[in-house]
Amino acid sequence: MDIKRQQEFPHNPALAEALQTQLAHQIEITQGPDQARLIGAADVAYHKHQNIAYAAVILYDMQSHTVLEEASWIGEPEYPYTSGLFSLREAPLLLRAFAQFKRTPEALLIDGHGIAHPRRFGLASHLGWSLDIPTVGVSKTPFFGDHAPVGDQRGDQAPITDQGQIIGLSLCTQPHTKPVYVSPAHRFDMQSAYTFVLRCCTRYRQPEPLRKAHDLSIRLRATTPL
Repeated sequence: MDIKRQQEFPHNPALAEALQTQLAHQIEITQGPDQARLIGAADVAYHKHQNIAYAAVILYDMQSHTVLEEASWIGEPEYPYTSGLFSLREAPLLLRAFAQFKRTPEALLIDGHGIAHPRRFGLASHLGWSLDIPTVGVSKTPFFGDHAPVGDQRGDQAPITDQGQIIGLSLCTQPHTKPVYVSPAHRFDMQSAYTFVLRCCTRYRQPEPLRKAHDLSIRLRATTPL
């Protein structure tokens, strides 16, 4: 699988933030393929005591509900953790894993944020832009923006806003569960992201492809010798 765009980011936080702002103008917010069948998903786990990341990606078939491909990259991230620059830490690792895919996903689900980010360029947008694949960010925790309380029935949602602009959704995916935080990342708009994520949440709070990617990252952490 080809990486369409490669971008080196400076380690200087101010320069990195400026580059994020610049690249955010290349993010496309358009109707996405909410009925996509082949879904790529990505998650990263970390060693509990060392600076080792376990980047896991899977290709999931929504028709057969099976994992068709798995790939990973294990090692030390090149960037430290900095709030708002999280994508600099994880995106290079996940791109190395995605490059191992034999097939190209029709859409991506990323455990992270898309345009729900101070500079509209979170981890999911970074990956969607790099791969030029329709992408949605889905996180278990909010990061940026304001939203009202959301109902507890499947499909209930509340917009996440920043200065009057809707940048994401707080979305209840299963009855009486905590919401997830959804934001378009690249080549999705808000409505198609909403439909796509709900379709992928078959039994659990998280979309099924993301659950499989998370399971792989945890399995790698448990079984990979250092």
